[in-house]
Amino acid sequence: MSRTIELVARWCYEQLPDSLGYKYFQVREISDNEVRTFGLGYFPKNSERQLIDYVEKRDGDRQELFKRAIVFEDKLRSSSFYSMFSSRVIIPYCTVYGEVIGFTGRAIEKGQEPKYVNTIFLKAQEPYNLQKAKDEARERDTIFIVEGHVCCITSWRKGLRNVIAGGGTAITQDHILKATRYAKTVCVIVDNDDAGLKAAQKILTFARDDYVLQVLVLPKILNLDNNTVEIKDLDDFFVKGKRSKDDFWNFYYESFKLIDSSQILRERVNRIEKI
Repeated sequence: MSRTIELVARWCYEQLPDSLGYKYFQVREISDNEVRTFGLGYFPKNSERQLIDYVEKRDGDRQELFKRAIVFEDKLRSSSFYSMFSSRVIIPYCTVYGEVIGFTGRAIEKGQEPKYVNTIFLKAQEPYNLQKAKDEARERDTIFIVEGHVCCITSWRKGLRNVIAGGGTAITQDHILKATRYAKTVCVIVDNDDAGLKAAQKILTFARDDYVLQVLVLPKILNLDNNTVEIKDLDDFFVKGKRSKDDFWNFYYESFKLIDSSQILRERVNRIEKI
């Protein structure tokens, strides 16, 4: 465990109240309780020196901030620093034992690019939220993998607590193999757009005989109060679609009751390719 990374995550958490990051989480309907549960934070603009001082005063390693690409020295201005995480919300990544190993910074302001930046850690091997999802995954013998962090957080709030994420990066076989330590059935929920279906084609190549791999595509349209609402991912399903945990489980069971998921997916992909 890195004390320095733990300190950075704590500092970012302490900067969140009354910040633009806090307002972003409010808009996404993420509560104060979920902020605490997931250790969410914010990296204020022009605050690199404050972070360095905070880490040093608490026996952290200043040099690790540079090695992990959290802070950089400004070569054009002496004694000055900058960070790619500036003005971003911070989402910590933990091991299955709850130790913070790195984090993602998500853009929240107009024009910020790229959408996500990361500290240096093996993100392709470490799924997001496994430390919280493992218990229900064992109980259900099923674990869901989504693309985004917010989908995990929203699912947790709705009571669906066996959801992990690639965290804005492509879902890898390492993510799936780590998930199979806690459940025999792994269901990847892909966004219901062309990119999601194309990603699913690759995911299906990760299938093996020692676990069940499923791919689930959510409906694009949901009926809501005599109207319809378009959705893209699991966060939309719960928030925009106003669906419950039971609604999701019913949809999941119906999707896989009659036909193999890989067959469903291949049929959908084939239809898209013909268009």
